[in-house]
Amino acid sequence: MRELFRTLEDLAASDCTILLEGETGVGKEEVAESVHRASDRNKGPFVVVDCSALNGELVESELFGHLRGAFSGANEAREGLLSAASSP
Repeated sequence: MRELFRTLEDLAASDCTILLEGETGVGKEEVAESVHRASDRNKGPFVVVDCSALNGELVESELFGHLRGAFSGANEAREGLLSAASSP
């Protein structure tokens, strides 16, 4: 665990992208949130993306957003999760 914590500190100090994988309940979200809090991006939003919950047809819309009327059921414009995470 000490080695993991040192690695997470190093990751928080970098500007790299991190992909966390693991079984349900192992603490991925907590790890991601702790890295976010320790990073230079901690003033920005922390946005969770549960990839297992993304429907194949709607993944693009969820990640990148869409305009009103872009497809059936798109009654209003929606900001994507990637854009929301980049907001200051």
